[in-house]
Amino acid sequence: MKDIVDVVGSYFKLSKTVNGLFVSKCPFHKGKIKSFIVNKNLQTWHCFACGRHGGAREFIMAYEEVGLDRAIKMCK
Repeated sequence: MKDIVDVVGSYFKLSKTVNGLFVSKCPFHKGKIKSFIVNKNLQTWHCFACGRHGGAREFIMAYEEVGLDRAIKMCK
């Protein structure tokens, strides 16, 4: 399985902070602040504004609007 930072970072720019955390504006809503966090250590993402969250597969499913089977193939 690909690293979540590589997966999400292939779609848009992430800014590195501390302790394996990366931030950006959320791609799922029109927020003006960086509320989207990617945690390299836990291999998860979460938006504190809209509440969406998950792992690499869930990100691909939401962003690409594909099913689980396709998302799994894209994560390999």
